[in-house]
Amino acid sequence: MNVDPRALVGRLNHDTRNALEGAAGLCVSRTHYDVEIEHILSKMLDDTSNDAAQILKHFDVDRSRLAKSLAESLDSLKTGNPRTPALSPKLVDLLSNAWLICSLEQRAHQIRTGHVILALVSDANLRRLATEISREFENVSAEELKEGFGAIISKSSEEEDMGTEPDAPGAPGKPTKTPKLDQYTHNLTERARLGEMDPVLGRDFEVRQVVDILTR
Repeated sequence: MNVDPRALVGRLNHDTRNALEGAAGLCVSRTHYDVEIEHILSKMLDDTSNDAAQILKHFDVDRSRLAKSLAESLDSLKTGNPRTPALSPKLVDLLSNAWLICSLEQRAHQIRTGHVILALVSDANLRRLATEISREFENVSAEELKEGFGAIISKSSEEEDMGTEPDAPGAPGKPTKTPKLDQYTHNLTERARLGEMDPVLGRDFEVRQVVDILTR
């Protein structure tokens, strides 16, 4: 499946986008060659109130063991990359599957961290990869998660994002005088006014690297 990474990034909700940006920053800081699934899972794990946290809690996943396994997996990745890395094919596959679950199965407009976890444990190849990273993922039943998704993530902080379209490239919105440009840019002034400015913004060098990664 040929997927435009920019289109996928444009469908991420606030929490998932923050996790991806954090994953890109982690990859750059450790001079890894690609942003891998381990990077984004590590950043998702930093939040104790998102969908992912609710899912891990529901299935009695040991967060400490999972964090240790992720750290060990990250330590095993090749380092020394002097250039800007890219999103790994496996990560693109994960986000693509998450979008299919989000849009086709749940008729939602934004990819939540819960959709990412559901995609991770539902696809045979991705699930195999997940359990190789940490056996804690064996605790997560894809069928149970799929059937009880709404109830499992009902107390998630991401519930605040429900019913809103993402402020992202390619997303429909109010007409402006620069419709073509709007497809590929964000109104940072408006995002700052609404308190939606991501912490990574403002650090020019890091931002350029993150943007390069997310739009290659």
